[in-house]
Amino acid sequence: MMTIIISDLHLTDKFDSRKYDYLKRIISGADKVIINGDFWDGYFTDFNCFCQSKWKKLFPLLIAKKSIYLYGNHDKQQWCNDKTMLYSLKQLDSYIFKAGKETLHIEHGNRIAPAADERFPWLIYSKLLLLVYLLVREQIPLWIYGKALLNYYRSQNEKMKIWCYKNLTDKQILVCGHSHLAEYSLKERYINTGFIRHGFGQYLKITKEKIELIDERY
Repeated sequence: MMTIIISDLHLTDKFDSRKYDYLKRIISGADKVIINGDFWDGYFTDFNCFCQSKWKKLFPLLIAKKSIYLYGNHDKQQWCNDKTMLYSLKQLDSYIFKAGKETLHIEHGNRIAPAADERFPWLIYSKLLLLVYLLVREQIPLWIYGKALLNYYRSQNEKMKIWCYKNLTDKQILVCGHSHLAEYSLKERYINTGFIRHGFGQYLKITKEKIELIDERY
């Protein structure tokens, strides 16, 4: 039995065949899928357009894997409708999952460590401004420097670790996405699944034997 936890795909109505092939491969190889927020991106498209796009080819695969869908800050619940049932059996804000002896508390992370777009909501009203922000803040620097550049998101991870320490038991592990900075620290009871974007494929792979953070290129 293998479960994967994916987050921060940021899919829109624009299709990327290389990304689709990668997602198809990792989803097909799993028995269960948990989508931990920012599956689609409501800052650049609307939900109906996304559901009608070529990305809908993923939906039967996700249903076959009994997928659980957790909302994020780019795919808020109020921006969705009952079409979430096309690709998920349940839709939640957080989810508790038993992984062998471990108990995972899974949620996107934006409710714990709000990003700039939530602290300054006026940002989301200009797609052009958001596109420029994304290019300058993340996409172009990633092409030049690689994912080490994402260390500037470390403050969000630290906020999530503090929340975990204050709100969860020592038997629980917090699993988030949101910051795009993958991290695996069982000592701190914290895992961040990173993102699947810009050619980087990061996700959590859970089997009976172990919990493993996958970090690869696609």
